[in-house]
Amino acid sequence: MNWKDKVTHVVDCGSRQSTIYTVKTDTTEVLGHDEVLNLPERLPNGSVVVAEKAHLGAERTQFSLSQPYTRDQLGDLYDRFEANQMELWLFPQRSTPRACAYSGLPKSDMNDPKSIYLLLKDFPEISMAKPPKNFDPSPKL
Repeated sequence: MNWKDKVTHVVDCGSRQSTIYTVKTDTTEVLGHDEVLNLPERLPNGSVVVAEKAHLGAERTQFSLSQPYTRDQLGDLYDRFEANQMELWLFPQRSTPRACAYSGLPKSDMNDPKSIYLLLKDFPEISMAKPPKNFDPSPKL
């Protein structure tokens, strides 16, 4: 998939706040974690949003550090993205340092989402995932 022509926004969740990079305006904005849950109503219909799998693709548990949302919050978010004809794609976990190194931007909450976009733009073969259908563990075979 050619991410360069498709991605409209990249979201990154930090420990206390989130950031969103808007491709069209080349700007990064700080959001509260609660504001991320409102993105389906805030962004234009048809938006294509990328977020690191660790943040928007995994539920918060008692042992998690980088997952700000519960399974119910994420499920509702996924449903509302779909209802607004938006796509959410999950960037591979632990790949943000690679994106920052590639972009030449210092690693920071303000730069990380743009760094992810720049890596995707130049390496469209990076494999991303759709959000999970549920968070139940799959049975072992």
